[in-house]
Amino acid sequence: MNKKKIIIIVVSIAVIAALTGGSIFGYRWYQMQNLTAEVHSVSDLNWGYSEDTTSSSGMVKNDMSQDVYPLENQVIKEVYVEEGQTVSIGDPLLSYDMTMSDLQLEMKMLDVASSNSELESAKRELEELKKMTPIPDTPIEPEEPEESEEPEEPEEPEEPEKPEKTGKAYNYITLKSKPVKGKGTEEKPYVFLCTKECYVLGEYLNSLSADEKKPKYAVFEIRKGNKPDGKLISSWEVSGESGLPKMAEDSKWAVRTKSQVVDEMKEEPVEDEPVPEEPVIDEPIEEEPQGYTAKELTKMISDKEKEIRDLDLTKRKEELELEQMKKVSGKGEVLATVNGVVKSVGDKDNPPEDGTAFLTVSGSDGLYVRGFLSELMLGEVEVGATVYVNSWESGMNFEATITEIS
Repeated sequence: MNKKKIIIIVVSIAVIAALTGGSIFGYRWYQMQNLTAEVHSVSDLNWGYSEDTTSSSGMVKNDMSQDVYPLENQVIKEVYVEEGQTVSIGDPLLSYDMTMSDLQLEMKMLDVASSNSELESAKRELEELKKMTPIPDTPIEPEEPEESEEPEEPEEPEEPEKPEKTGKAYNYITLKSKPVKGKGTEEKPYVFLCTKECYVLGEYLNSLSADEKKPKYAVFEIRKGNKPDGKLISSWEVSGESGLPKMAEDSKWAVRTKSQVVDEMKEEPVEDEPVPEEPVIDEPIEEEPQGYTAKELTKMISDKEKEIRDLDLTKRKEELELEQMKKVSGKGEVLATVNGVVKSVGDKDNPPEDGTAFLTVSGSDGLYVRGFLSELMLGEVEVGATVYVNSWESGMNFEATITEIS
């Protein structure tokens, strides 16, 4: 890369930085000429450099002003200057009542820390959502119509051809029946959803106490409408530790009455003598897949991204308010940042509430130019950086310094 190209690149980047909300201090020599020149982008002088540059323009002025706006929730205690007074950089302009200032500053710092924490937490949650693998969509089973409660009727023998389930509720429970939830422990017993006519075979009740060292626990529930979330009508809790006698394998025990179902022809005898039998091994319960479908994940990711945008906006607002509070010195004083003359001063007892400045200092030292660029460029510029400006009218170049980014 030859020397010409190197200079052009530096100039291009420098102008971008200078025009990003910055006020540029020009040479005193140019001030003496008493000229007002329009500044154009140096991209017009970019001979052969292939990368994109950002263009902007501004007007050169021979003064710079400082506007002081009243801080929110702060009381102006004293104003040290008056209109027409000459001030220098560092002179106190006004002071605030700092009785509650330190506490408010600490609270604002906590607000900023809290906003940062919430934003980082939301970003981590978003990354976790993006890493999730969606589960297949499961067909929705039609809900059974709710059954009206009827007075209890005498139990009748179950028909052999009766289906195992009505909707999601069991009509009878065998060793092959699977609970809707639970692990068979005392804290998390097996839970079965049953119809009003449901019965439990003796073989299943015997299996609960088959292993003396690890007895099983089960709960048989009858709910309104045969729905898992329906109103509970009755329940029967059975423990493998209850010492129930050995029952006939094909005996039937009604869930609603907690008693044995008696056939019309012959009553099933209850065996009192326990018969040694090999323990029944419970079949593994097929659990429903855990997670979210693709449609659910898409919506959750969209909602989380919106939450992150809102949190980021809140965080930046809190940071701006904190920076404004930090500009006030420990004594609560606002100091002059330019050399100049006080142009206007408001009434400290009635500060403006329409967004206008309370106090303005008009500077008269040096030449300045103010321009604008994208907020995305803020991370690439800083106060104090040396930049170069080109005058379109005279064709001359000037060295300048970024004095403010606002």
